[in-house]
Amino acid sequence: MTWLWALLGIMVVLIVASLTYVGIRDRRRTKSGDAGSAARQALSEAERYAAERHAAQGRDPRSFGSGEHG
Repeated sequence: MTWLWALLGIMVVLIVASLTYVGIRDRRRTKSGDAGSAARQALSEAERYAAERHAAQGRDPRSFGSGEHG
């Protein structure tokens, strides 16, 4: 019976070690420079679309909140 608990303990240790290794490896993989540049590009496109919408409505997006209307 002791060998069964020892085998079970070894299996648990191996599973935890492999999950930890995979988690650390994937965390390093997701922290790439591409993610930051993609986020910046998406933000700049969103700002450009917002500026185009404001221009289509005849408003200057830079005067938003300054009290000017129209």
